[in-house]
Amino acid sequence: MDIISIIAGLLKDTKSLIEFEEQLKLLMQKAFTQWVGEIFEELDKIIKQEKLEEGWVYCRSDNRNIQFLFGSVTFKRSLMHDKRGNSHYPLDEWLGLVPHQRYSPLVELKVAELASENTYREVADILKEWTAVSLSHTTVGNMVKHVGKTQAEADKAESNQRHISFRMKKRGMHWSELGAEAMVKIKQGILNGTLREAYLKHRSRSERKQRNLKQSIRMSQLLKQPVRPSVGVKHGSVALHSSSSSAMGHLSKILELSF
Repeated sequence: MDIISIIAGLLKDTKSLIEFEEQLKLLMQKAFTQWVGEIFEELDKIIKQEKLEEGWVYCRSDNRNIQFLFGSVTFKRSLMHDKRGNSHYPLDEWLGLVPHQRYSPLVELKVAELASENTYREVADILKEWTAVSLSHTTVGNMVKHVGKTQAEADKAESNQRHISFRMKKRGMHWSELGAEAMVKIKQGILNGTLREAYLKHRSRSERKQRNLKQSIRMSQLLKQPVRPSVGVKHGSVALHSSSSSAMGHLSKILELSF
């Protein structure tokens, strides 16, 4: 059964367009969180083998859960010791995940951006309504402080930041001293167009690291791995019922070249 048939069947089985869209959203979230988790685990196996060949020692596999905008992804990754005996989670390091991080960098960044115009409780409500992210207003506040601190550190290294004047007092908004300082930096980063770059600077792979990994890992290695069945999720493939010159045809060619 291809993806078109799955969606058509879902449309037939629901009583309204609202119900159809709600069910399709849930289906997509469940499918994509599973697929991303499986890709992470297969990538971990490949990186693990690379490290073993370099003389690292495998210790054990531990679970980790990261909340993305599209859903919560659970996966296992390898704990390894390098030649000096230091502990590493190579997959975490490659993905740019720091210890104890529960939310993806994009979630944290979007929370900070939303908090610049809304109360913390409003941010939590907006995310719950429009994404798969559920968090408390306290967590929103902690993310604001963290993102603001990163922007402040970036500002110290840059001399070309524009100084911005604005009113922070809005209905229902109040901050602690640390929260207010963080919010000032977030607003400045947004207006200067530097917030995203500053926050993601130390979470991105270097060009050398990315190039080396591309040389050792082909996406075809990941795609050829067997996929575990998911309970409650319908499976299918995307069938190309159009010419190679169509939009879908071009997409198919891109995917073939990428993998």
